[in-house]
Amino acid sequence: LDLISGSTVTYFDSRFENLSVTYTTFVDGSTDYTGVSLNNGGIDANTGNVNTGVWTLDPDAGTAVYDITLYGRNQDNGGAINTVIKRSLASTVIHTEDFSGGNTGSWSTSGSTASFIFTDESADCNAYTLNSTTTADGWAIVSSDCDGANSTYRTAYMTSPVLNCTGYSNIMWTFEHHYDDDTKSIAYLETNIDGGGWTTIATLNADNTNATTATYPVSGAAGSANVQLRYRYYAKKNYYWAIDDIQVTGQAAPYSAWASNGATGTSTSTAPITAGRTGLSGFSQFAIAVGIGVLPIELIEFNATVVGDNVELNWVTVSELNNDFFTIEKTINGIDFEYVGTVKGVGTSDATNYYDLLDLRPHSGVSYYRLKQTDFNGAYKYSEVIAVNFEQVSETSLVTELFPNPSYGFATFTFNGESNQSLNVSVINQLGAVVIKQNHTSTDADWPCTISTKTLANGMYQVIFTRGDEMVTQKLTVRN
Repeated sequence: LDLISGSTVTYFDSRFENLSVTYTTFVDGSTDYTGVSLNNGGIDANTGNVNTGVWTLDPDAGTAVYDITLYGRNQDNGGAINTVIKRSLASTVIHTEDFSGGNTGSWSTSGSTASFIFTDESADCNAYTLNSTTTADGWAIVSSDCDGANSTYRTAYMTSPVLNCTGYSNIMWTFEHHYDDDTKSIAYLETNIDGGGWTTIATLNADNTNATTATYPVSGAAGSANVQLRYRYYAKKNYYWAIDDIQVTGQAAPYSAWASNGATGTSTSTAPITAGRTGLSGFSQFAIAVGIGVLPIELIEFNATVVGDNVELNWVTVSELNNDFFTIEKTINGIDFEYVGTVKGVGTSDATNYYDLLDLRPHSGVSYYRLKQTDFNGAYKYSEVIAVNFEQVSETSLVTELFPNPSYGFATFTFNGESNQSLNVSVINQLGAVVIKQNHTSTDADWPCTISTKTLANGMYQVIFTRGDEMVTQKLTVRN
């Protein structure tokens, strides 16, 4: 991260997470981006991750114009070119406290000689004249010995109610304060998360003679249901800590859309993949977008058409350079592509060339096809993605539609086969693992069958029916 101009940022709170991320396909300059992001961030140098790597950067305050470069390791879906995308999170106020009206609000006090004094800008605890940003008569005074009668060091506390931070990320604690210190007192900001004990997140031990606003990140609080904050003051005699206008905020949905802000910078397609952008402003989440680059061929057509029980792929080029072969790949979720077939290229040509390939086993419903072009030296790039809707299930299909769908413990179908024919059934989860495998033998032409889904986790599955060379694929949603 390179802050190039206008920076008023002191520090960043940052983290890396593996999330499920997709965004709308877009064109940036001459490059197409496929609508998915880079999978990276494995637990070690040799282990990948099936989810998208997302970086979150949040400044303590202020603004900046900056350049950013992201590094992705252990990826399994890098593009021919890559870039940076970003989106912002909305800030939501979780808790506020304004000490006006002569009471402590929802905060409590404790300590060996703790005293909580509501001041109206008088000389309580030898205080300076204080001016709150929101009210003229409200400051909480945390002091271990307000009247100055005791020369023993004491500890005083002011503690928040329990705060529910589930559904939020990047919790921030902001307050206005006046801290009186002559090197004989120390102030602590502390947090207790899910009963794990008090942890210091900041220590104040330098003179601060004027009221000021401070903001501190509350590490570890995001997503926790039981969070408490505490001011702890350690001093003797008449030293004090004046506090007002407390606010706790968290970042949460709705997210802004992923976008390619700034200008495109450098990128690589070899491990570790890097992607950069320049001239950005505003911070939050960043990810590496996967681009398909520009084909070393001039492709004027790429079409997918349903022809009977198959899908026919056709494409036309008007020039090719060192083109070894084409590969057709398909996907039903826009992320996991599978091999369909290969067609030999013509090498180098300025003529119009026509190609076609037949997908003999199309998936039922909407599938997405792409064209992979490979050079003689092994370099490859992808075309745009095209969609086709293949309505495979009919009266002459192997099976009827699964019912009910979503399933609630079971799903049924009818095997449209002749007597004594065998049907193999495989249920596959989103990770590609076979979780149910069955074999059915029909005793008549319309044999009813049942798949029990009671042991499956809720979610989306593929159900593949095969009989010899015939195959039908249906989607099944499980809601147990």
